[in-house]
Amino acid sequence: MPPGSILPGPMLKGILLALGIMFLLMLIPIVDFVGIPFGPFIGAYYGMASVRASTGEVFPPGPPSGAQIGAFAIKGAIFGGVLGLLVSMILVVVGVILMLTIDLSGRFILLLWLAVVVFTMYVATMAAMGAMYSQIRAAKAQPAEEPA
Repeated sequence: MPPGSILPGPMLKGILLALGIMFLLMLIPIVDFVGIPFGPFIGAYYGMASVRASTGEVFPPGPPSGAQIGAFAIKGAIFGGVLGLLVSMILVVVGVILMLTIDLSGRFILLLWLAVVVFTMYVATMAAMGAMYSQIRAAKAQPAEEPA
C-alpha cells in the first residue's frame, strides 16, 4: 500500500463494485423492489469476494476460528463504513440539489435529512453484514484437510 493512501487498491475496487451493483439493482424496473433493500448486502457480498480474489486470500482448512470471525467482522465493518460514507456523500449532494431547486417547507427539509441519515446507516450496516458473510462463506468453503 503506497504511503498516504487510506485504503488498499483491491478494497477500493471492491467498494466501487459494491456501489455499482447497488445502483444497477436500483435501476432495473422489476428487480428494484428487492434490489433497493438488499442492494447493499448483495453489493458488499460480491465486492468483498472481488477483494478476496484480487488479494489471493486463502483461509486455513477447517471451520473458521473465533479470531478469524473477529477479523472478518473488523474487515466487514471497514468495508461497510466506507461504502456508507460514499453513499452518504451522494445523498448529501442530492439533498442539497433538492433544497436548492425545490421550495421545501421546514418539515420536509427535516424529513429529507432524516432520510439521508437513516439510509446511510442502513447501507453501512447491511454492507458490513454482506462483507462479513462473504468472508465466512469463503472460509467455510475451503476444503478441510483429510487425515492421512
